Amino acid sequence: MFPKVTLRFYVTVLCSGYFGILYVFHGHLQQEIQSDKADTAWVKWKNTIYKINYKNSYNFTRTKILSKIDDFTQEMRGPVAHQQSMLKDDVVITASHPSSDSTCYLPPNSVTRTFQFMEKGGIYIYSAYLDERLPDKRFIRVMTLMMSAQKSQKTVSFFCHFKENLEQHNASIYELCENHGKEYGGYMVSCVVPEHVTDICQISVSADIFSKDSSVKLESTRAITLDVTQINTKHAKYNYGVCVPPLFGKPRKEQLIEFIEMHKLLGVSHFIFYNFNIKDEISKKVLDYYSERKEATVVPWSLPSVMWGDQIWYHGQLSVHNDCMYRAMSMMKHLAIIDIDEFIVPHKENGTWTNSFDSLFKTSTNTCALSFDSAFFEPVISNKIASNLITMGSLTRSQQFSRVRTKVIVQPAKVFETGIHHVSKPLNEEMKVIKVNTSEAFMHHYRTCVPNYGMKCSNTVEDKTMLWHFKKLKDNVYNVLKEITIDSVEL
Repeated sequence: MFPKVTLRFYVTVLCSGYFGILYVFHGHLQQEIQSDKADTAWVKWKNTIYKINYKNSYNFTRTKILSKIDDFTQEMRGPVAHQQSMLKDDVVITASHPSSDSTCYLPPNSVTRTFQFMEKGGIYIYSAYLDERLPDKRFIRVMTLMMSAQKSQKTVSFFCHFKENLEQHNASIYELCENHGKEYGGYMVSCVVPEHVTDICQISVSADIFSKDSSVKLESTRAITLDVTQINTKHAKYNYGVCVPPLFGKPRKEQLIEFIEMHKLLGVSHFIFYNFNIKDEISKKVLDYYSERKEATVVPWSLPSVMWGDQIWYHGQLSVHNDCMYRAMSMMKHLAIIDIDEFIVPHKENGTWTNSFDSLFKTSTNTCALSFDSAFFEPVISNKIASNLITMGSLTRSQQFSRVRTKVIVQPAKVFETGIHHVSKPLNEEMKVIKVNTSEAFMHHYRTCVPNYGMKCSNTVEDKTMLWHFKKLKDNVYNVLKEITIDSVEL
């Protein structure tokens, strides 16, 4: 006689069978996963789809962008890497393995940068700098050219993508101060670097484009990847340096050599030239000579074709000023951004920038720049003084000083944005600019006097200050001409 089957017995049998089947199936599943580690790695780095968030749009109708670079939302954006393809309102991201090698930063003297077009919106990205000068935050500063606020019918939101943690963050945009109402202008895109992000050797930037009159998104750009230059002010080995904004056309070889050799006598150790379509082959040879001697860095500056002519102010001059300043932060303690007909000259015998200006910078730790008035020197090439040496032959200047056509020597580490004739924005509000008295030094501008901005050109005076340097300059220019096998002028 069989024992009576109770409900408890029935439930126990069913549960035992269920867990037995589950154990066998789970063990088989684990065996498959363990035997296919390659698939696991692929799953880990598989493409991720995320939704774009449209906060923090930049409105092109604003004439001035917020100057507080750190005033924007820090929001995690989901997994991101440096390659994107568009699929309606979604962005498909292909991840790449990050590099942990800190030596992968692009050196400040690199000459490999070029403009990259973001395909839509008239946006061109040039360079990226890791800015760690503020104690509480790190920033990526991206130099950008795009359609100016007054001309565009669109608004833009920018995003920065960090490789290591596959994250996207809102970016802020700052309009440079002297775009002069042209169709295209210079801008600086800034991103706060999250504290946990350690690999910043590359940064990717993308943008969403919106209609000016609505919040409707028109299009998304592809992400542009840039090699990052780390700003390290402690590594600045030159005391004084000079940057020359877009150099173009056919500058005279003697003028280039005189500019460099005269500034070397004044205490300048290194020069950065931005070469915008120099056509004279001998002038190129002069720049190559100084580049080979490590006395000059020659940066190609090739504007996008849509910006040639009157579409942008003076060949993108202001963007060059600021790219050069950020580049120079790791190279030079003090920097002047001047043209090749401009010389900031101490007016004391044997005066140099070092023995004249070092003490002025040290008057206060908050000094970020020295500002110099200018005087026009009527350019003369005279055989009575020295053939083709314009600083030696031009000894008559305007009696009146221009307080509009000023130039500055900055401490790059203490400046956020530089203008053409002034410091546009110090790094901190407490920073100040010292105005240098014309009895101590001023800028010699070797060009015909321009009677605007209240400038009176009729009254002139004789000024022989530069003759203090005559013999050394004459010999140095002659030696350079001889070394580079160019027929020398009569000196």
